[in-house]
Amino acid sequence: LFWTNMKTIDLHGFRYKDAKRKLELFINSNWRCRMKVVTGNSEAMKDLVCSLLGYYDLEYERGEFLGYIIVVEH
Repeated sequence: LFWTNMKTIDLHGFRYKDAKRKLELFINSNWRCRMKVVTGNSEAMKDLVCSLLGYYDLEYERGEFLGYIIVVEH
């Protein structure tokens, strides 16, 4: 059931500045929804996403070898 009705954004291939802005809009548009952020394998992109999720005080799960980050329900 955790995976149902999850909103997904794919940031793979975006420039970091563009990805940050796109993620900010996505978070604000999907507040209180389950979210999945596809990052690809870039550690820098994962760090950027985690930093922004921390700014929004969102709890998340970051898999070491996964190309995505899951935002825990909030």
